[in-house]
Amino acid sequence: IMSASQGDVEAGTDCYGKTFSMGSKGIMAGGVFGTVEACLLPPAVLGSTAPLVFKALRIILGRTALGGAVGGAFASTACLSASVRNKDDYKNALVGGIFAGSVFGIVARSIPVGLGLGFGIGVTVASIKYMHGTYFPPLPPRGATLQEPYPPTIK
Repeated sequence: IMSASQGDVEAGTDCYGKTFSMGSKGIMAGGVFGTVEACLLPPAVLGSTAPLVFKALRIILGRTALGGAVGGAFASTACLSASVRNKDDYKNALVGGIFAGSVFGIVARSIPVGLGLGFGIGVTVASIKYMHGTYFPPLPPRGATLQEPYPPTIK
């Protein structure tokens, strides 16, 4: 997962850069999700007496911060795990996914939400990372030009 966005960076190195990159991608995704949520919620659901613009901005900023926190938690813990273990495999993605899911539990102030989403995100990301390295051909580095059709054809 992280190697797809950081194609030429070795596992366990440049953790600050990876955290910043994934955090900023999470901020963008959270902002889009928050904007869609603010547009689709009817005004009666929003509740308070503040103007609708402020309610919508509160929703957008909340989802933006959540997305950045989830992305940053995933990248930092996965990179830290890779640097401690000196391996880039699915177990690092599992650890990163567990911590990313636990951020949702912290925001919801619910241990079952944190455990459930941590387990779900961790297993999902670890499965993708495992299958990507085992069953699917590896992704080419960013900016690489391909001389033959990708994936390579078996002759």
